[in-house]
Amino acid sequence: MAEEAGVQALFEKFGTYVLPGRVEDPRRAINEAQEAERIGLGAVWISERFALKEPAVLAGAVSEATSKIRINGTFYSTMRHPIVTASIANLMQAMSGERFGIMFARAVPAYMKMLGAPAITMERLADCISIMRSLWKGETVDYEGVLGKFPMLKLTDMHKGKVPPIIFTAIGPKSLEFAGTHCDGVLLHPFVSPDGVRNSTKIVRDAAEAAGRDPMGVRIYHNIIVAPDLPKDEEEAVVGGRAITYFELPGFGDMIVEINGWDKSVLDEIRAHPKIAC
Repeated sequence: MAEEAGVQALFEKFGTYVLPGRVEDPRRAINEAQEAERIGLGAVWISERFALKEPAVLAGAVSEATSKIRINGTFYSTMRHPIVTASIANLMQAMSGERFGIMFARAVPAYMKMLGAPAITMERLADCISIMRSLWKGETVDYEGVLGKFPMLKLTDMHKGKVPPIIFTAIGPKSLEFAGTHCDGVLLHPFVSPDGVRNSTKIVRDAAEAAGRDPMGVRIYHNIIVAPDLPKDEEEAVVGGRAITYFELPGFGDMIVEINGWDKSVLDEIRAHPKIAC
């Protein structure tokens, strides 16, 4: 029995994304979350993609369809007023029985510009996190800064229990340092190698300690892409193809190579391939 409990405790550290990739039927997320809970996974993750992957709606649906599994919803911080984001997280804690975690991601600046939304800078994100934590304490916030001017922000009829953990997706050193300084957890990129995980963890822990926080209080999550139900050659093609979509991006692929300590010349060869260079 002790061994079985130990295995279950280990398994609960694992989670899965629901609705990975492109989506036609968002209701599938409910079945996927229920199956994840049935087999003993500890968490589900919800990404944000307009319009069939709205994390606030999906998180609410998943919370009602499950009873134990943790629910992490991804948000672009500058796409919503801070009190709206804070309210969603506060409500989700009440709805789910305190199983919700909020994750912030940094979109490509060109994408945010295309949408007419402010770029997600570290300064904006830090202020957004600070505002939300103050609101979750029941405080009234009077803010004027890079996010705008908010004379009086306050949550009413709020859930007064445990506040949701704040997780940040990070690859490069600056993002990892930010996570260690400001956040409760960090989600690493799926193509970060074991050496890259080690390097990333050190940056996060060192930043937390420098900020006077408990270095071990920041949870490190590593995202891995798998397709285990496919034949091996097809799985390698699917996962490898997914990797290429990241490596071909200027700046993005470079950060992955750098944190992994890989040979940059191989990345140059990939980008010079006729099907990518054109």
